[in-house]
Amino acid sequence: MMKPERIPERKVETSQEPVREKKKELTTEEKRERAKKGGVLALTAVALFALSQLIFPPAKVDALTQLEVHQIIEGYAQLGQIALPAVNIKKKREAAIAIKSMALNHAAEQSLIESLNRDETELRWIELFDTHAEDGDVIRVSTGGYSRVIGILNAPVRFAIPISGPQTVEIEAVTDGGGGVTLGVTTPSGPYPLPPLAVGQLIEVEVR
Repeated sequence: MMKPERIPERKVETSQEPVREKKKELTTEEKRERAKKGGVLALTAVALFALSQLIFPPAKVDALTQLEVHQIIEGYAQLGQIALPAVNIKKKREAAIAIKSMALNHAAEQSLIESLNRDETELRWIELFDTHAEDGDVIRVSTGGYSRVIGILNAPVRFAIPISGPQTVEIEAVTDGGGGVTLGVTTPSGPYPLPPLAVGQLIEVEVR
């Protein structure tokens, strides 16, 4: 039987970024309370932005009602671990596309490839999107020692993340295009909205 082809390693001198310790999974009530805090700040952002529109009305803004925010928070509180689709790293083309999607520098890419070849980690696909207006919302996604900043659109942004068993993905609001950072994640059951965030707010999603 032929052995699967190894991913070619690039020789780059670097130190590996330390991997974060796994966090304890949040309870439903903890999820609800954290999301409520972000929701209150996001609603405040909505109100302030509404006032600014009287003078400088923008082309597109997020406009969530208090009821909508409440329903999203309640849904998030019941959200369990999301089973993300795996990247088949034995398929050379798929592995290359996945690694490229992560937007790593040469050093981090080399470290990741070595870890994959040693079967120390896996890659999973994650899709994030803007649930409302495409108004320039930007988020930071962090997990397993990997972190990146991305702008979200209505069309899902798909990229790979490193996984070494059940773990937490942290999503932080970096830039609010107006009315709160509105985002969602694709699950096996379909698109799922997450609680809106104010800049600097974090939300955690359990994945496997």
